[in-house]
Amino acid sequence: MQMKLGGRWVRQIRGAFSLATMAGIFVFAAHAQPARPAAPGKAPGLGTVKPTPTKRPDVAPRPGQKKSPDTPNIIFIIADDLGWGELGSYGQKLIKTPNLDRLAAEGMRFSQCYAGSPVGNASRASLMTGLHSGHAYIRGSRSVPLRGADHIIPMYLRGTRKYQTIALGKWNLGGKGTKGAPFEKGFNQWMGFVDQTHANNHYPQFVWRYTPGVRGVNSWNGDVQIHANIGKRTVYSTDLITRAALNAVRIYRPAWETGFRPFFLYLSYTAPHANNQLARATGMGMEVPSDAPYSHQRWPRAERNKAAIISRLDNAVGQIMAMLKKYDMDKDTLIFFTSDNGPHQEGGN
Repeated sequence: MQMKLGGRWVRQIRGAFSLATMAGIFVFAAHAQPARPAAPGKAPGLGTVKPTPTKRPDVAPRPGQKKSPDTPNIIFIIADDLGWGELGSYGQKLIKTPNLDRLAAEGMRFSQCYAGSPVGNASRASLMTGLHSGHAYIRGSRSVPLRGADHIIPMYLRGTRKYQTIALGKWNLGGKGTKGAPFEKGFNQWMGFVDQTHANNHYPQFVWRYTPGVRGVNSWNGDVQIHANIGKRTVYSTDLITRAALNAVRIYRPAWETGFRPFFLYLSYTAPHANNQLARATGMGMEVPSDAPYSHQRWPRAERNKAAIISRLDNAVGQIMAMLKKYDMDKDTLIFFTSDNGPHQEGGN
């Protein structure tokens, strides 16, 4: 494990660990000056980190402009059923994950961290509340919402630290009419999937969306249809979530005009979980638009697809890293990467 931290960043990271310690962190990284490559992990469970100064001496504000922020943006990316051994930075030789490998090399990997639970709902509850599963309210693989008494990290960031808070993708901790709904738990923008069944449709026909303050009311829209997927398979969920994330970075990027209000983006992918199309099932549990770059491999189809899903997720992370670089935010942003639990053997994989 390697860390290059100043005193202020040590405090920032200690605060973040209440979110992360029970969550099986793979990677926690902030882009900064070049760092030595992280040493290979020696134990199951994972992670990585590299903090950066938020004030850059080489960038001076123009007259009348404010200085850079002294609190970082935070992007927390969580995969679904991704095993630690499925990343190149942890020894995987066949599946290509160059962007996640670079994130690991530039940051810190955690080789002694473990998921809060072997099932996603309970693991995500431990992640958000910072509670061991023995103390958490949600423990099993059931659709149980968070309680009103459960305080989670975006509530603190939004209320005390004045962050913009955005959640995209799989939630699975409470829907409309419950105290566990995203907008009840500190998020002021949300788009995605409420429960496990809906989330695991890799070609969803609709998404849920919460938008505060539209026409004077807070709207909760359950049937925002994805017309391209009605009766066919066109819009893949990983791509949908990534486009929304890139748009969020553009909209909420700290700027001179906004006074550098930082953002917390919780980015919860459904990949590489096996798909569950219910009535639309094709019998192919690992569904992906293309099995490239593994089309030439003489593997079972499900295994080619599983590898392609992971590489597609890696590409999504690369797009987000490139967006941060484009807007000169890479030195002011902490990136975490983890999975809710270990790998699966579903869908023929």
